[in-house]
Amino acid sequence: MKIEGKTAIVTGGAQGIGEQFCRALVDHGANVIIADLKKQRGEDLCRELNKQHRSNRAKFIQCDVTSKADLQNTIHSAIKTFGRLDILCNNAGVTEIGNWEKAIEINFTSVIRGTKLAIEVMSTRNGGHGGVIINTASMGAIFPIMGGPVYSGTKFGVLGFSRSLSNLNASDGIRVNVICPAFVRTEMFEASIPNYIDSYGNDFQKKMKKHIVSPVLVARGMIQLVEDDTKNDAVMRVTGVRGIDYYKFQESKL
Repeated sequence: MKIEGKTAIVTGGAQGIGEQFCRALVDHGANVIIADLKKQRGEDLCRELNKQHRSNRAKFIQCDVTSKADLQNTIHSAIKTFGRLDILCNNAGVTEIGNWEKAIEINFTSVIRGTKLAIEVMSTRNGGHGGVIINTASMGAIFPIMGGPVYSGTKFGVLGFSRSLSNLNASDGIRVNVICPAFVRTEMFEASIPNYIDSYGNDFQKKMKKHIVSPVLVARGMIQLVEDDTKNDAVMRVTGVRGIDYYKFQESKL
């Protein structure tokens, strides 16, 4: 897919991985809806991107991904403002929080809901242009994370849900791919370090140093998944050791 002129939505787009997704997409010529609860940070990023590119290709929409109405409004705003929707990055997420049910809503349920709502408008069967959906999972979707069982469980769910949509490419013109970063240097990661120390010991940061990646590298991987039309049902890993590569699952026969 040629990104220039296309329209993207990035949930959790005001900071961390999502912020770098937005920056990369605008750099490649896309129109971008920055969808996030954090209004000030989202508006600041929007102004910065529009000033930097001397355009109005970025727009901020305050969105609670656990709200169906907010997700519907975000998609409606993308189409109303830019005329189409081509790329959805379901990226909003949290680590272990006190309310584990809320974590499931944010990390998993919102991905299902956002994907289904986007399919309705992107599907070529419904008059859409087709496109690509990128769901942010984690290396914790492939290998369990001892310090975050709920987090890891939700990311396993994202991976399984996404891979079960591989038929959409043929039927609706929509590719669905998953990106699985290792530990990413973000505010969310920094806040979760005490949980990991409890599980892995005080030398956690020293042991994990070579595994921590930049959100810029994750965004580079996302762009690859969007641009390469051969990538459908792809599971991309982004790690400090291997960089960007793809995880191959052993095919099972029912």
